[in-house]
Amino acid sequence: MEFREASGRGGCASVRWASQSPAAWRASERARAESTVPADTNDTNDTNDTTDTDASPTSPSKSPAVSLDAPAASLEYSGVPRVTPTAPADAGLLSKVVLFLGGYYSKQSGYMRAAKELNACVKEQAMDPAVLAALDIPDDSFQHRHAMFCLHVWMVLKRLRLEGKPGKKISQIMYDEFQDDVEHMVRAAGVQVRLGKHLSELEKQFYGSCTAYDRAMGKDAREGLEGALWRNVYQGEAGKEAASGRLARYVQRGVASLAKTPSEAVLEGRISFRL
Repeated sequence: MEFREASGRGGCASVRWASQSPAAWRASERARAESTVPADTNDTNDTNDTTDTDASPTSPSKSPAVSLDAPAASLEYSGVPRVTPTAPADAGLLSKVVLFLGGYYSKQSGYMRAAKELNACVKEQAMDPAVLAALDIPDDSFQHRHAMFCLHVWMVLKRLRLEGKPGKKISQIMYDEFQDDVEHMVRAAGVQVRLGKHLSELEKQFYGSCTAYDRAMGKDAREGLEGALWRNVYQGEAGKEAASGRLARYVQRGVASLAKTPSEAVLEGRISFRL
């Protein structure tokens, strides 16, 4: 399936790329993202916290599952790739020649590895039972898990918009990986009849939710985002308004943290939400 950059049909998302220079748009997006992330109100930590938030850990942390009040920080990490092979650091000349002839060092191969890593990252976070429990999202519901998957994909695609042509290419490959995973999820749920229709409906849901989130991150972002998350993730369920507020804080911090993540890490798929 093609990742549509812009569409005015059927409420689908308008995924727009920078009309201004990438550097200028990146700066404006980072400023806007940082302006919406909740402030850290825990003054007692100001003098005691000596953690270098710009450091790049070697592996994603497993605790805590969700951070709501910590200040935004880079999501870069330097651990072992989740799903893609890497060339050995001590590879000999013959090995490098074989890798070169096989296309390992090509731009397209790099885009593919980055997209697979980014998709694996968002799936790992969105499907984590601890994350779902912390945000009061049932982990036994296909619709809720799919909505969380869509939400995290949107967050990363939003960041990739700032990276020009490489970001656009990675976005398309990541979107294809995401759709493959959705198809596997649908099949695992037992759907065998009219599979194409189900996938088409889920694709519309994805683009519709992306539209809602893009609009919500504009003016009056906090209130609009809570409503969009309540409708799309919590399926408009009564009593989930407070949970949607927590999820809004989580998303705002995630977007702001992605904005702080270096371009090199994003374009190589070296990020983790579990920092």
